[in-house]
Amino acid sequence: MLRKAAFWLLAGALLAACTAPAASPPAQPAEPATVPATAPVTATLPPAPDQPVTPTAAAAPQAEALPPPAPVSETTGLTETSAAELDWLADAQTYRDEVVGFELRYPAGWDLIDVAPEVKQTSLGYAVTLNSWPRQEGGGGIPEGGTKIDILVQKSAPAGPTDAAAIRRDELAQDPANPTVSNEGTLTLGVGLPATRWEVEGQMGKTVEIVTATNGYTVIFSGMGDFALVEEIARTMQPFQ
Repeated sequence: MLRKAAFWLLAGALLAACTAPAASPPAQPAEPATVPATAPVTATLPPAPDQPVTPTAAAAPQAEALPPPAPVSETTGLTETSAAELDWLADAQTYRDEVVGFELRYPAGWDLIDVAPEVKQTSLGYAVTLNSWPRQEGGGGIPEGGTKIDILVQKSAPAGPTDAAAIRRDELAQDPANPTVSNEGTLTLGVGLPATRWEVEGQMGKTVEIVTATNGYTVIFSGMGDFALVEEIARTMQPFQ
């Protein structure tokens, strides 16, 4: 009886061993994951907005030095170059007005029609005339190629040359003959005395006027003929006290 029981126990153990599931092999350690090598990342920046391109300025050429102004003669009121170009200055004559206080040069051989000193002292205005031709009794008008200058003096006591020009401009505007004034400009007479120059078209034809003031007097050069010569003579005017 005991033998039979032992037999059945042994047979049961063998049967259990055959039917049991096979044991799983021991777990192997996991290999570390291999990270594929990657190329270095290069940051790509967005394109910059268009910027205005400032052109590089070319170097400016050096300005050429200007020659110094020509010296002005204290005798004639003209530059040395201008005086050298005026042949008539070599033997020019001098007109001197002791009442107003100025003198000027005019070409030799010209006729001077002056006013007596007492008339200059007592009158409110007077005129001295320069003619490029000899005086003729009863003659009138200007011969061909001739030049005439009337030096008009007015005791209007202007504040200065600019005032004198304004007074004369008003006189012309109120003239009943209605003369036309054109080509207005400026001149510099002896020792820097400023003057105003214009041309007047009236009943007597076309004249050039050069207006200035000195020592409380208005002085007007009214010329016919060679306007350039009239200006040259006027520019020699030298005021004195």
